[in-house]
Amino acid sequence: MSQGTPRIPSVLKKASVMVLAGLGGFLLTTLVSNEGPDDALVTLAVSVFAGGTALMLVSLHEIKRRLRGVEKRFDAHMGSVKEMFGRGFAQINESTALVQRLDDSAVETREVMELVSRAAGIKSATAPIVHKFAKSEIARLSELMDDLRTGEAAYQGEDHDWLLTLARSATASIDATSTSIDQAFWDTELGKTYLRAQHAAIQERQVQVRRLFIVPDGQGPDSPVIFRLREQQEDLGIKVRVVSMAELTPSTWLQPKYNFIVFDDAVSYEMTLAVGEQPEPEIETTLITLRTVDVLQRKVRFESLWQQGA
Repeated sequence: MSQGTPRIPSVLKKASVMVLAGLGGFLLTTLVSNEGPDDALVTLAVSVFAGGTALMLVSLHEIKRRLRGVEKRFDAHMGSVKEMFGRGFAQINESTALVQRLDDSAVETREVMELVSRAAGIKSATAPIVHKFAKSEIARLSELMDDLRTGEAAYQGEDHDWLLTLARSATASIDATSTSIDQAFWDTELGKTYLRAQHAAIQERQVQVRRLFIVPDGQGPDSPVIFRLREQQEDLGIKVRVVSMAELTPSTWLQPKYNFIVFDDAVSYEMTLAVGEQPEPEIETTLITLRTVDVLQRKVRFESLWQQGA
């Protein structure tokens, strides 16, 4: 029916069909019957029957039409419900699989759940810059986890967090080299915090900490700066040795990797210096290596340097 045509009410339509059917039955019986009193009664009965039958057929047709509409809506609704449940079960299965993977990993499930819970606690009304900052930090953490999974993680520039976290996480040993570029580092706040973390590792977890100062040719073990650093760190329980670049064996020069720390014989923390004409050496890249072969090479390298120190 077009939009401009008025819609006939259902009750009026049924009444019209019933009247027309009854009238048709009345006319038909009138034409074929005689004028007796019984014929008038039959005519009336036929008219009523015809009208009732027509009404019933119209009602059945409308019921059928409505049932089809209900069936279509029901099918559409069931499709939506199935899709919703499908997505829900898929999410449940994915969540279950993630929890199972967490249970099988070295990371504690509780800590991951705390991270998710606290991230979800950041309200939508918070300033947009907070949302972006949180998103960036989560993305950075996710990238770090993926890098650790592959065995190597890199940070552009000088790192602060990894160094302290590794020192606070060590349970057996910290073997570190320290070159001339690090001498000013120990008087910075980061350097002092790092020393406190090492001292706590020694006192609380009986971690063995060894540091080898590698000094340039013109600076010996008795220079005021090295003497002071050695005395301060030995007072904290750190085993310290000093070696001059001029005293290193020729084979040592074949592996010019000096700035590194080995934690628990399992993680190598390395620093690469930038190449340029800057007045002071700058750290270009910080690298964490978990690969067994690489860590073993650093460990052997440290032991070789340590034996040459005094």
